[in-house]
Amino acid sequence: MALNDSSSIAHVFRVCGNLIKSKLRNLRLHSGVNFGVNPTIPFSPLKRTLPPLRLTKTPLIFVLAQVRVTPITQIERFLPLIQESLRHQGFPNLVKRKFRIEVPGSDGQLTSEERVQWEYINSTHTCSILVDDGSLVLQTTAYDSGEEFLKKLALALDAFVTNAQPTQLLRVGLRYVDLITPAGDLGISELVDPALRAAPPLLPGEPATRIWEHLRLTSAHTRLLVRYTEAQSGLAFPPDIGPFISLRLAQSPEQKTPFGLLDTDHFDEEVSDFASPLVLERMANLHDILDQSFRQLVSKAALELWQ
Repeated sequence: MALNDSSSIAHVFRVCGNLIKSKLRNLRLHSGVNFGVNPTIPFSPLKRTLPPLRLTKTPLIFVLAQVRVTPITQIERFLPLIQESLRHQGFPNLVKRKFRIEVPGSDGQLTSEERVQWEYINSTHTCSILVDDGSLVLQTTAYDSGEEFLKKLALALDAFVTNAQPTQLLRVGLRYVDLITPAGDLGISELVDPALRAAPPLLPGEPATRIWEHLRLTSAHTRLLVRYTEAQSGLAFPPDIGPFISLRLAQSPEQKTPFGLLDTDHFDEEVSDFASPLVLERMANLHDILDQSFRQLVSKAALELWQ
């Protein structure tokens, strides 16, 4: 083929372009990653105060990110469109549910309202996106890293914003749940910070369960809520999430041996105009504080054990 043959050169470009598209399509299908998603949402790596923890025996069992917005009363019109987008991005399964909530009326009295929620679930049932008229939630039982989790959140935001067009941001929250169990010669008391277990001695006949809760301001608009439960056996999962979880858990939430459940919830309630980059920026800031807090709430021996 002559180099100055324009038709031949054009043919080569077409063939190469088709090969590249085919490779990307196959890689997308096998990896669950969609190349070219979120073109309107710039994403940058997390800004970390500390180097990332690489825990091969991580106690982390559940992570949830919530984005609350002002009500979208026509959300049911957009849910099928969001589903059409997400089913091509690694979330082919769908669960629809209706539930009732109590809301204050104009007279101050609580009234019951029915809400509709759609949950878009990945093929392994370890990650899902929930959408209703006032929120977007990303949750997983197979957490990889903060960076990968925020990439999934950017994907969810793209589908949500493109179709539902939220106008005002009310709240951004990030929640981590860790299940801590004895290992070898190390009991629960050696794995968590003593402050979490600073409870008075149990009274005769009192259930052998410790519950510790602390809320503190981390900035003018952000708060960190730490809940710690320690028991000899029982449900090792947040009771406000357990009844509604549809994802596969790595282990049974019913524990027959002693455990500690560390539940850290960091949230930002600054109200502002909705913008996806702003959501991701706030989520990244919440993550950084949570990361630092976790290292303070568990012992050095625990971190070494989980390496």
